[in-house]
Amino acid sequence: MSPVIAVVVHTTRRALFEEAASTLAGVGLRWVGYEHEDEIRHQVADLLASNHIDGLLLGPVPYTACRDLLPVDLSVAVTRSSALDLALTLYRALAKGWPPTPVSIDTFDNATVDEVARALDLDRDRIACLPYSHEQTSEEITQFHLDHHRGHDSYVISARSAVVRRLRGTVPLLNGMPVPSTIRAELHELALRIESTRASALRFAAGIFLLSKQDGRTDPDRARVGLMNLLVNTPEFAEAWIENRDRRGVVLFAHKALFERVTHSWVTVPALDEAESTLGIRVAAGFGVGASARNCVLLAERAAERADREASPAGYLIEDNGLIIGPMTPTRARLEFSYRDHREGLENLAGSVGLSAHAVPARRAGAQPGGQTDLARRPRGVARHHRSQWAPADPEAQRARPGHRHGQRAEPRQGPPVAALPPPHRRSSERAVGVWTDEHGAPCARNEPRGLRAQEGRRRVKAREPSSGARRSSTGEDMNSFTRREALKLAGLGVSASFLAACGNSDSGSGDGTVRFEGWDYEAQLVQQNLDRFAKLNKDIKVSYTPITSAQYVQKVVAEFTGDSGPDALYVYDDSLAGWVEAGYLQPLDGLAGVDEVYDAIYPSNAETMTYKGKRYGLPYYTDSQCLIYNAEILGKAGFTTPPKSLDELEQQALKIKNDGVLQYPIGINAQLSDTWWSWVWGLVFASGGEMFADDQTPVLKSKDPTTKNVFAWLQDAANKSKVLDPASLQLLPVPLDNAMMASQYAFTFGPRYALRTYNDPAKSKAAGKMKLALMPGLEDESKGTVSNTRMYSLSANTQVKDKAFKLLTYLGGYDSDKLPYTAKFWFMQRGLGFTFKDLAKDPDVVATLEKFADPAIYQELAETAHARNVLNVPWYTEFETEMHKVVQQVLTNQSTPEAAVASLDKTAGDLKKKYS
Repeated sequence: MSPVIAVVVHTTRRALFEEAASTLAGVGLRWVGYEHEDEIRHQVADLLASNHIDGLLLGPVPYTACRDLLPVDLSVAVTRSSALDLALTLYRALAKGWPPTPVSIDTFDNATVDEVARALDLDRDRIACLPYSHEQTSEEITQFHLDHHRGHDSYVISARSAVVRRLRGTVPLLNGMPVPSTIRAELHELALRIESTRASALRFAAGIFLLSKQDGRTDPDRARVGLMNLLVNTPEFAEAWIENRDRRGVVLFAHKALFERVTHSWVTVPALDEAESTLGIRVAAGFGVGASARNCVLLAERAAERADREASPAGYLIEDNGLIIGPMTPTRARLEFSYRDHREGLENLAGSVGLSAHAVPARRAGAQPGGQTDLARRPRGVARHHRSQWAPADPEAQRARPGHRHGQRAEPRQGPPVAALPPPHRRSSERAVGVWTDEHGAPCARNEPRGLRAQEGRRRVKAREPSSGARRSSTGEDMNSFTRREALKLAGLGVSASFLAACGNSDSGSGDGTVRFEGWDYEAQLVQQNLDRFAKLNKDIKVSYTPITSAQYVQKVVAEFTGDSGPDALYVYDDSLAGWVEAGYLQPLDGLAGVDEVYDAIYPSNAETMTYKGKRYGLPYYTDSQCLIYNAEILGKAGFTTPPKSLDELEQQALKIKNDGVLQYPIGINAQLSDTWWSWVWGLVFASGGEMFADDQTPVLKSKDPTTKNVFAWLQDAANKSKVLDPASLQLLPVPLDNAMMASQYAFTFGPRYALRTYNDPAKSKAAGKMKLALMPGLEDESKGTVSNTRMYSLSANTQVKDKAFKLLTYLGGYDSDKLPYTAKFWFMQRGLGFTFKDLAKDPDVVATLEKFADPAIYQELAETAHARNVLNVPWYTEFETEMHKVVQQVLTNQSTPEAAVASLDKTAGDLKKKYS
C-alpha cells in the first residue's frame, strides 16, 4: 500500500504546496486547510480520527497547536523557512528597489539571519529578528514589526500568514514563506523516511541532556522540569521519545538521522543555547549510536560526561565504532574527529576486566567513562568488538575503499551538500553503517553551499579592497569577495553558507617545512608504510599524514580550506575536482617536472578526468570500472555455465535461481542513500549505450535518450515484479554487501573490478574461487561499455612548501627515482586497485597477480570500454547525484514510474545548469 502523507497548510498557501508535491509519485496526499490558527487543532483531530496516515507535513504553528494529538509512531516533518528562502526574499526586496536593510524579520531563527547577513555582507545591526516561539501571538509579532518600522522606516519580512494579513497595506511587506524547492525537499525526505521505516528499523541512537555539575546554584528538580518542557516543545524532536533521567537530566531515544539533523551534522546543539538563555541553566549534551538501546545510552552517558568537562556548554557524539565528534557548541563550531584504533590484544584485555575496548584507553589516560544508570548498566562480561573477516579493497564510499566518497564510511559518497562545504544535505535521511574493522583492527566501514546574491548581474554585494591576506582562486580572484556565481559554485562543492564566515587569513602548512598530507582513511597502515619508504628516499622532507574518516572527508577538507588551514597535498575525487578548483583550493600542475610524462603514460580517459578547463590538477591514485560480479557455483546449481550478457538475461537467470529454491533474492546492490556516487546506475546506462547528458552537459534523459528510463524500468520490474532484487538493498552499503557476496548470499551484484581481489581471497572469503567478473550487462545482448572513476593526488593552492609537496605527489602519483610508477603498482599488488599507467598491464608481476583473482582478458576489456561521466566538470554535479539517489529509490519502491523519474531528473539537471550559468 502506498504511503499517505497529510499536509496541514493555510488555504492561501495550498497552491504552492501542491506545486511542490507535483513531483512526488507513489504517495497519497491528504490536505488539511485552515483559515485561522484556532481551526488547526480541531481539523487535525478530525483527520487523525477518520484517516490512516503514515506521515504529516506541517509548519511550526500547526505543529505547536496539535503536537499532543500526534501518535508517537507517526512520521512528522516540520517545514521551516531556510537561508535560501530568506535570501530569495531579500532579492525580491532589491527587485522592488528597496535597500536590503533596515528590515524586521519574524519566524527565521537568529542563526539563519546571521548566516545570510554574513554571506551577503549585510549590516546585521540593521536587521531586527524575532525568531519563532510557540508562545508568540500574531498580535505580538505584528506589534514588533510596527515598532521597528516607526523607528527605522524599515520593511517587513514575515512567514506568518496571520501577520501578513494584519500588516498588508500598512507597511512595505514581503512574505517569507518557504519556496517550493524547500517544501519539496521536506516532502521527499518525509516519504523516503516513511518507506525506510517500513523496510527495516532504523539504527538506535540516544541523546542525554545533563544538568552540568559545574552549575552548583541550580535546583536540579526545577531545572530538569524546565529542560524537559524545552525539549518536548522543540519541533525538531517531534519524533523523539523523551523521558526523565534521574534528577540531573533527560534522555531522548530516536533514530540517528534525527539527531544528525538537529545538530546540523554534529556541529551545533542549539538546545544548549536555549536552555542557558531561557532557563538560565547550563546543560551538557551527549549522543550515543550503537547496536542496542542499552549500548546507545551507555555511549551517550560517556559523551555527556565528556561534554560536561568542557569550559562552556557543549555536546559530544560517541559511536560504538570508536568515532568521537566534539565539542559541539551552542552556535557554530568546527568538527573534531578522533578514531580509536585498538588491536586484538587490547580487546582481550578489555574483555578480561569487563570493559569495552574503547573504555580501556580512557582509563589508562586517567579519564573516567560515564557513570551507569538504571537505563544502561554495564554487563558483567562485555562482548568483544565485532570484526569483519576481511579488509575491503574498494576505495569508495561506504566500503572503506581507497577513494570513494561517502558523502555520508571508510570511503564514501562523492558529493557534498554545497560547493565547498558539507552537504545541506548532509542529507537528513539516515545513513546507517555497520561497524567493521580489518584484520588489524582498523575501521573499514564504508559506506560534498548555497550561494546567495544580493544584486543582479555580477556586481559584488559590497565593493571592498582586497586585504593583503585575501585568499585568491586559481584565476586570481579575491575569494573574500562574493558573487552569486561563486556562491553557487560553493553550493556544488557540498557546503552550507554558514561555513563562509569561517574563512580566515591563516596560511596552509605547519610552519616548520613539514608537508601536511591528508586522505580518506582507506588502508591507512599501507599508506603510512609507503610514506615511510618515501621518507627513507627523501631524508630532507618530513611528511605529516592524517587519514580522515571517509564519511567526513569532503566536509572536513572543505572546512579546513574554507578556514585557510588546508593540507599541502591531498586525495581528490574526480567529482569534487571542478568545485574545488573553482573554490580556489587547488593549483594546476602544468609546467612542473614530470607531469607531461605521466599524462602521456596513462589512459586518456583518466588524463581527461584530471583536467579542468585545459589545466591539469592531479596525478593518479587509482582508477577502476564497474562490472557484473557473479558466483559461478550458484549459477551452476541452476544449470547456467556462462554469465548473462544483457539485463533481460540477468533477470531470467536470477528468476531461475529463485524458482529453483537456491536463493530467494539472487541480486543484491548497495542502494542506501549515501554521500557517494552510485556507480552501478551509471554503469548500467553506459552498458546500454546511453548517456544522461550531452557533451555540453545538457540533460538528455527525457528528451533524446530513452536509455535511462528503460534501465529504471528494468530495475523496477526486478524489484517488484520478478522480485529477484533484494528489497534490503535499500539499506545496504558496500561493506555489508561485500560480506554477503563472500558468504554466497547473493548470486549477482554490480561492483568495481578490484573487489574480486578480496572476494577470491581464501583467507577472507568463503566464496573464494567461485567469484567471477563479467562485462556490465545492458539492455541489449552486447555490452556497450561501462563507467570509470579516477581518484587523484593534488596540490593545495596555498601551500608554503610547494617543492616538497610536489615531490611527494610525484612519488605517489607518478614515477619514483627509478622511473617506475612504484605506488600505482604497490596498490595493485597489495589490494588490487586499478592502475592508470598503460605499461603496467604488461608487467609480469601484475599479470601474475591478476590471474589469481580475475580473468585478465575481461579485466582489460572493462578498462578499455569504460569512460567517465561527462558531467564531472560542472560544479553542480554532486547536487544532481544526490537527487538521483532519491529518484532511484522511488523507482525501486514503486513510488515513481520510470517516466516520472527521468522527467524529474531532467528538470533537476536543467534547473541546476541554469542556476549555475
